[in-house]
Amino acid sequence: MITGIEINRRTPFVGGASFGAVGTYERIDGMATGTLDPAHLQRLREVVARAAPSLVSEHVCWGAIGERHF
Repeated sequence: MITGIEINRRTPFVGGASFGAVGTYERIDGMATGTLDPAHLQRLREVVARAAPSLVSEHVCWGAIGERHF
């Protein structure tokens, strides 16, 4: 769960180019602080065991479904 966000800088993404009907995007540089679900690494191990990939690249993902964070 994210408990804090500190934004250090906001700049236009790709020079402020517009992306169709969506419009422009911003690049936001900062720091998010929070806690990690203690069961995350166990779930990662289970996925690796099932999929048997030749390479694993672990990235932080702050997504959730209900109360379960992935």
